[in-house]
Amino acid sequence: MKKGYGLLFIFLLVGLLTGSLVAHLLVTIEWLSFLTESMPISWSPQADLEFLKYDFDIQVRISLLSILGLIGAYWVYRRV
Repeated sequence: MKKGYGLLFIFLLVGLLTGSLVAHLLVTIEWLSFLTESMPISWSPQADLEFLKYDFDIQVRISLLSILGLIGAYWVYRRV
């Protein structure tokens, strides 16, 4: 079975979502705050070209558990 980039993307997305969900569930436990604190990364491209105007706001919040989810998903992808 040939593995492609699409399957890798799906695995990484599921791993990221799983890590984020676990971080969200553990946010009430104070001594695990180093795992659940997230760092926002934002990007806001915009342009006004007279005939076309756009304004996007993209924000990604990464926590240590999200990164661990990505690593775990890549590990599972390599095993499949």
